[in-house]
Amino acid sequence: KAMDSVVAELPESGGRRAEVIIVMQESVYDMTKAEGVSFSEPVLPNDQRLANEGVTGSVLQDKRGGGTSDFEFAVLTGFSTSFLATGSVPYIEYTYPDFPSLPWFYSNAGYRTAAIHPYQASSYNRTSVYKDMGFERFITENDFDSTDVMGNYIGDDALAHRIIAEYEQLSAEGENVFIHAVSMQNHSPYDPGVYPAGHTVNATVEDFDDTFNQSFSTLATGIRDADALMGTLTDYFRTVDRDVALLFFGDHQTSVLLEGESAQDFMETGPTYQNASAAEQFAITHTTPYLFWANYARQPGQGGLLTADRLGTSFLQTCDVLRPAWFNWLAGQNGSLGGSTAGYCVNPDNTLTGQPTLEQSSLLSKQEMFQYDLLFGRKRALDAIYSLPE
Repeated sequence: KAMDSVVAELPESGGRRAEVIIVMQESVYDMTKAEGVSFSEPVLPNDQRLANEGVTGSVLQDKRGGGTSDFEFAVLTGFSTSFLATGSVPYIEYTYPDFPSLPWFYSNAGYRTAAIHPYQASSYNRTSVYKDMGFERFITENDFDSTDVMGNYIGDDALAHRIIAEYEQLSAEGENVFIHAVSMQNHSPYDPGVYPAGHTVNATVEDFDDTFNQSFSTLATGIRDADALMGTLTDYFRTVDRDVALLFFGDHQTSVLLEGESAQDFMETGPTYQNASAAEQFAITHTTPYLFWANYARQPGQGGLLTADRLGTSFLQTCDVLRPAWFNWLAGQNGSLGGSTAGYCVNPDNTLTGQPTLEQSSLLSKQEMFQYDLLFGRKRALDAIYSLPE
């Protein structure tokens, strides 16, 4: 009866049949917010430029320096890892054939679907997981050339052009397209000198030695190149004569530790961090930027602070793209709750609280009930929350 009551609250599936491109960017975050840092050139120029055309905000992650597949899982499903066992890895433990997710929904709606991750196919069991989720194609590092390497991994420029090529191939016969890409270039380690001298952003943290700043420069270069990917893709898709919506977001912050007894990360230096509350410090070190951009509605706006399970839902609602009732329901809560992670709830004013309101607690309980039903239960709600619009 409780499930039936909550199912009755669900809005309908709906939205325009636009193309959907999601790009999760490895270790991309706004390092310019740290104090005492300087750069030889802007590292996020496209992100700042595109803020005038799309909706920007921050996504709050529960991990730092890892957890990529957990965030990916949350964005593609609307499931919160806060409701799962501590230390569990959803891609290894919880997926099954015809797994309820965005690619499964879009595949059922007649979209062509592809996942691109220029690394090992076996990483986080993605070969099996992507098949279970409904991706018809999975492009890995084996589908790139050795000349595509930039630094230690396949570069973001090569990834951007592969996304474009894949889109052109999949859309050639007129079908809609859903592409999900996970970048690799800016993955650790951040060894000094992995990029050519003429390609490297020279970045420094005040009062720290050259060895640290060389590693810091490697990280900054990867973020600058990830930002360039955003420019390449939006420049291309603004010329396409079909509706296209793009979501860009960083998967997590990473660490380049400062030397010394405290071994602080550079994001933890300066009076702003030192004088902040525990919740504010967590936000400083666990947020990454996101951008919602569509070639048919280039209107600037602020999307606020969201958790990963609310990111895909808010993106599709904001851009009014075809989406399941489940995503509509979650996005409709943003006026009261931006999600929950690591023991914090996100308030509508973008602050964090460890004490949810009664309304927030009720919403989280309903979300958990749906999630349990689809992951471990009888899937009684599946037809209602993933039905296609008539």
